[in-house]
Amino acid sequence: KQTRFIQTDTCGLHVRETEDGQQSRTIEGKPIVFGVRSVNLTPWSSTREVYEVLEPGCLTQELINRSDVIYNLNHNSSVLNVLGRCKNGEGTLKLTKNLRDIGCECDLPKTNAGNDSLELIKRGDITGMSFAFDDDWEDSENGV
Repeated sequence: KQTRFIQTDTCGLHVRETEDGQQSRTIEGKPIVFGVRSVNLTPWSSTREVYEVLEPGCLTQELINRSDVIYNLNHNSSVLNVLGRCKNGEGTLKLTKNLRDIGCECDLPKTNAGNDSLELIKRGDITGMSFAFDDDWEDSENGV
């Protein structure tokens, strides 16, 4: 599993307000921002630093709509940490590609993880987003 983090001021994570100015249970943010350098991907190395910049063509809305994307708390894949899901373009997690980023919006569930996440985002304790993906290291011709 590969995990990528961007600077927290870039992702715009926040709780959406309702039309009457109240906070909802819907969060919005940008887990992927194009043209922005990631944090160091080799923090364990004392001899090199590796960064990544994603270009707009690396993902398409069609690919997103064919995928099964799970939004979870801190990349913990336990079912207790699932906050939303977008499968084949449908679900409680909405992902939208534009020229600058992949935007997301998620209606947080009334679960412990959902309630805790909502409170921590409101308080400003959680300010960043990241994404993870699986790759096929054995597929040297077509793998990422």
